[in-house]
Amino acid sequence: MKYSYLLKLFLVLCFQLSCTDWIRKLPEKNYETNAIVKGVWEKRTNPRSAMNSSFHKNIWSEKIEFDVPSNGKFRKIYEKKDIFGEKIIRKKVTGIGDYSVKGNWVLLSTKKIEVEESENEKTQETKRESFDHILLYHYDKDSLTLIPMTYESGYQEKNFGMKDGVSMPYAEDKNFFISRKIYLYKDFQSHAYFLKNAE
Repeated sequence: MKYSYLLKLFLVLCFQLSCTDWIRKLPEKNYETNAIVKGVWEKRTNPRSAMNSSFHKNIWSEKIEFDVPSNGKFRKIYEKKDIFGEKIIRKKVTGIGDYSVKGNWVLLSTKKIEVEESENEKTQETKRESFDHILLYHYDKDSLTLIPMTYESGYQEKNFGMKDGVSMPYAEDKNFFISRKIYLYKDFQSHAYFLKNAE
């Protein structure tokens, strides 16, 4: 019994350490129904600056617009404004690409990004470049949310997130939904996107 438990633990650890390529592709199986993710989905964001700081203020937002301008396309927009006393620094990152859906799984494939940066409205730099970024999200119809399998904001990924609570790729089991609940309402480094104007 003890060896069986240790073997399971070993396999789970091996999976988490080495088998994360699944978060870059859709499952191979077909589903009876596929999620509908049209519209605008927004993160619920809080300022990242120190509480009650009179010198530094940080305001940011992130959203995904599906079917812009046509079916199968998306636009992902990250914006932030940092206020350091008299200095205001703005940054906007817009990603454009294709998305595809299988069951509750939504794959976003970004093909290009545009980066705009400015300081006190005096200087502005716009960078357009080809870009290759693929990440898998999970859709939940009850909460009307999308959550990526790993934390990502402004196309900067961190090595933690929903994938850490998954026992097997694409398994929507008890462990998966416990992990999803943890990340759903996370305030700091928020993961979830909520459907805007959901009824």
